[in-house]
Amino acid sequence: MQPIAGAVVLGVWYKVYHTAGGEVTEFYDSRETLTDNNGEFTIEGMGPRAMTHLGKMDIVIFKVGYEDVSLTSWESLKISIYYRDRVKWEGRKAVIPLDKWSIEQRRERFSVRVAGLSDEKQSMLLDEIKKEKYDIK
Repeated sequence: MQPIAGAVVLGVWYKVYHTAGGEVTEFYDSRETLTDNNGEFTIEGMGPRAMTHLGKMDIVIFKVGYEDVSLTSWESLKISIYYRDRVKWEGRKAVIPLDKWSIEQRRERFSVRVAGLSDEKQSMLLDEIKKEKYDIK
């Protein structure tokens, strides 16, 4: 498995309110970065969350030509059926493999854009999606 440089990583936080009808979420903030030449990235957290209603980080990873990680919680990388056997953990660091996808797979891809986020809060992601759309024409 080779490191993937230049993949967009988007961290998203929501406020979570527990009501009689279930959970209600509201966008709080997002932060974007790119993976380095070693395929590594860091997204600074939001600090202590006690008494804030702030949920844990959700994540999106996208790179032209590769499988994506659609909006999913960081925690689900440890427990979901799909990710738990694929993602390797080195302490708190996750090694997340992304398969190279064929043109056909890429054309069938669902939108990776995060609904409810303004374009400015996911600008790197949207730029990479534009590159992908151009590449698969």
